[in-house]
Amino acid sequence: MIALLLLACSMAGKWGEDTAVPGTEPDVDGDTDTEGAVVGVVISELMTNPDAVEDDLGEWFEVTNTGGTSVTLDGLEVRDDDDDGFTVSTLTLAPGAFAVFGASADTAVNGGAAVDHAYDVGIFKLGNDGGRVALLLAGAELDAVLYDATFPGEKGQSLTLSAAALDPASNDDAGAWCAGTTAYGAGDRGTPGATNDACEGGDTDTDTDIDGDGDGDGFGDDDCDPEDPDAYPGAPEVENGTDDDCDGHVDERAPNEGDLVLTEIMKDPDPTPDETGEWFELTNVADVAIELDGLTVTDEGGTGFVLATNDVLDPGAVYVLAVSADTALNDGVTPDYVYSVADLRLGNGDEQLVLSFAGETIDQVAYDEDFPDEAGKSLSLDPSAFTAADNDDAEEWCEGDGDYGTEGNQGTPGEWNDEC
Repeated sequence: MIALLLLACSMAGKWGEDTAVPGTEPDVDGDTDTEGAVVGVVISELMTNPDAVEDDLGEWFEVTNTGGTSVTLDGLEVRDDDDDGFTVSTLTLAPGAFAVFGASADTAVNGGAAVDHAYDVGIFKLGNDGGRVALLLAGAELDAVLYDATFPGEKGQSLTLSAAALDPASNDDAGAWCAGTTAYGAGDRGTPGATNDACEGGDTDTDTDIDGDGDGDGFGDDDCDPEDPDAYPGAPEVENGTDDDCDGHVDERAPNEGDLVLTEIMKDPDPTPDETGEWFELTNVADVAIELDGLTVTDEGGTGFVLATNDVLDPGAVYVLAVSADTALNDGVTPDYVYSVADLRLGNGDEQLVLSFAGETIDQVAYDEDFPDEAGKSLSLDPSAFTAADNDDAEEWCEGDGDYGTEGNQGTPGEWNDEC
């Protein structure tokens, strides 16, 4: 699922972001107070009874970080009403980021949901008519949802939490949930890994009647601004400081030159094989949210892939693309997007990585022998050089620091880069 980070200060100043552990809250002076409030990790959506595929392949649930800092959830335990479940070895969630847990991570068989962490349905399974999902860390419960027949939704529709109820207390109420309406993949309805369908303030059915269409735009229950006839689900998004299309993002648009910057590249993992361990990340340095659907990534020879995704990258957010979503094979990387190594292979020697959209180059980095070159360490761009021009300079790059898995690979996938 997508790993997001906010800009801590202007590009000319210091770059950085504390990572909070649940049960703590960053202080204004940058340290961490252990007496702070619990960070808002919330269960926000559940697909308990898919219709397009079998439950054992297509069920999933989603967790959202509603807090203002990144949270480290290594060792997160997920339990059901019988206290059965599984443990997640490595997980970091940036502010506003989602993590999707599902029965299968293979979109070809799971109905099209982008699953970040696959679990064994023989150990943990979502009941169709009722059940419990609980999140625990170091013995402390972060959130739990006990759902039953009073919760809305039909077969093939997720249980989706209202934006007004994104906290561990409010999501206990069946009235805070509604049925997912946005089709994904093979046709089931929900928004795995994306902003929930709107359901606050109206009925929670999935009919097509219009309830309270005060501005006459044809939308009632799902209208994010009932007083603005130009704001409704699916409306054209314009740069006006308003969420015109009701998707939870303001003024998002396609990328322009320099909006997205390549900031870290793991071209030669070691001992993890290149075929499962390669990854790279990009950062949104624009002041608006950027739509990633249609972004093209190519190498020096012009081979690559085109992103097909509903992901929107907020200003300052980091996005990780990797050849594998299996943390057991990629040494603990949690990517936001998975591509095939058959489409793009990062050269260990000289190589060029290019981001483009609609034929326009957004950013490119041509690395060679002047760049840092040690197996098992990423190419990491200094945070002071997060521009499409500065990242052309080999001197602005250094070796990644910090073990992100268990095999010794070093880098900061999905997290803020260390200074060089």
